[in-house]
Amino acid sequence: MQKDVLVDFYRAWMIQVVQVEAGFQGICQSPRGERMSDNILYLHKQTAWQAAIDLIDHYYACYEIKQFLREGYESGWLGFDEWQQLNQALDSDLPLKLRRVS
Repeated sequence: MQKDVLVDFYRAWMIQVVQVEAGFQGICQSPRGERMSDNILYLHKQTAWQAAIDLIDHYYACYEIKQFLREGYESGWLGFDEWQQLNQALDSDLPLKLRRVS
């Protein structure tokens, strides 16, 4: 059984720290309703809270890097193969960090 122990906002995302039998987990929800979690249980609610903040920051960092790479490709200083490889490398990292929660 999950029990909310902390709910607050960070960068317009709602963070819920829930208590489960084995510890605490942070769940992030975007303003558009998308949810993500790192699916890790933490011993302390403050640690779960900080992990959720780090997850949101990681999401935005990846988004900004992908925008930068796209601009590089569109302006011609980055070739298609380079752009595709770098973009795929970022995408392959995201599922490990940003697991969607239903």
